[in-house]
Amino acid sequence: MSSPTLAPPDGAATELAAALYRKADNIAAAELSRLYSRAPNLTSAARTEVAATVQRVTLALLQPAIARLADHAGSVRGDHFAASLATLFALGTPEETQ
Repeated sequence: MSSPTLAPPDGAATELAAALYRKADNIAAAELSRLYSRAPNLTSAARTEVAATVQRVTLALLQPAIARLADHAGSVRGDHFAASLATLFALGTPEETQ
């Protein structure tokens, strides 16, 4: 899954957004792999459609948080929001994601 063109202007916020997308990619890849091993008869077309659906759902869940992170980047509110996101998604502190 590639990150959309929505990129926060602040370096720490950009790193946090990238960490969120990496975590989502890792979880999606693991779950798709698990599904494919449990359902080996899925056609290539079905696998492609399932992967695309997982990507759309994941992006729909992450994009509002990333947009809010971008909106508040570089401010005290942005720092608090970034720390909350890092905690919520078990990413460590924003500084640790760099």
